[in-house]
Amino acid sequence: MVSRVLLLLGCLLLSAGGVCAAEIYGQLWIAPNNNPPIGATVSAGCGGDAQVDQYGRYRITGLASRTSCALTVNYNQRLSNPVNIYTADNRNAANFMLRVSGDRLLLIRR
Repeated sequence: MVSRVLLLLGCLLLSAGGVCAAEIYGQLWIAPNNNPPIGATVSAGCGGDAQVDQYGRYRITGLASRTSCALTVNYNQRLSNPVNIYTADNRNAANFMLRVSGDRLLLIRR
């Protein structure tokens, strides 16, 4: 009896995690010519990372909802400044322009 209750509680916890999961998606481009940063990686401080595709799109899934995540981009051996994104329920759009300034990579939300 106790094992059935524990199994039921475990299943409820696992299913609740999937329901409360959020994602951040968007598109990146490099100023001033608006090319996609092919090979870039987007990382979320609250867990997860994603590769940028040939069109500059990225998607990070399985994040906790209703929390603040610091997004950073790694491109051409440069790490961008962090930008905080609040993960509301489900899907959250965040588009960014990248600007290379000397040895720095600036991440500007659009």
